[in-house]
Amino acid sequence: MSLIKGKQQLSPDNPGAELNFYELQGKSIRLSKNRWITRNGAVSLLAPGSVIADKYREFDKRIERDFQVVWQEKRSITNFQKANLKLNLNNDGKIEVDFPKKLWLDISKKQEGDLTKLVVNHAIPETEVTELKPADFVGSDENLTFSIVDLAGKSDVIKTRFRVEYEIRGDNGGEYEYEIPPELVTQDYNRFILALGKLPIPKEGLEIGTKVRVKVTAIRSLGKRSKEQTIKWKGRVKVRS
Repeated sequence: MSLIKGKQQLSPDNPGAELNFYELQGKSIRLSKNRWITRNGAVSLLAPGSVIADKYREFDKRIERDFQVVWQEKRSITNFQKANLKLNLNNDGKIEVDFPKKLWLDISKKQEGDLTKLVVNHAIPETEVTELKPADFVGSDENLTFSIVDLAGKSDVIKTRFRVEYEIRGDNGGEYEYEIPPELVTQDYNRFILALGKLPIPKEGLEIGTKVRVKVTAIRSLGKRSKEQTIKWKGRVKVRS
């Protein structure tokens, strides 16, 4: 049973919506719902002898909130017409947002009265997250470095850390695995230089002419999203040309 005090007519609920970024450009969307409270004691509200479940719901209040996207990503919002947002208005008056799974977002939320603003600072398709490629493997001994470039050009936004598996090939070979500490990674915009020669790799594995196989795992993250990419290289340790 539902109970509404007074003679008011309740407006229909509109608690959810699904739209893409482009559809939200330059406008806000209103979500609304009628909030109900579940109570016990329905039998005492009706005439004696009435047969009814004792639980009932009573109208509490109507909730109305607005939602707006503020687009600050460099790329035009028209490029994201297939990226849908799912909105849902909760009983506490907060708007939950379900984001596209194939899109990495750097966002912030601002609440201005009944208006929730979603500020999109960066929007990166997931396919652009793993566009790292090997560049140079040069130097020897403690000066040995391995350079990796981000072809998508998103490393100013995406956080990256590295693991390496270093295999020394030959009769006296061996395999070694390390987490590369941040102080051994130099980032120049979208280029990473890994100071492999500073890791505790046996000296013979860093000498000129040594055959090696290297596998670097890059762990890329933005907000709650994370993805790994493996970059492989094999050849000989050599001096800079």
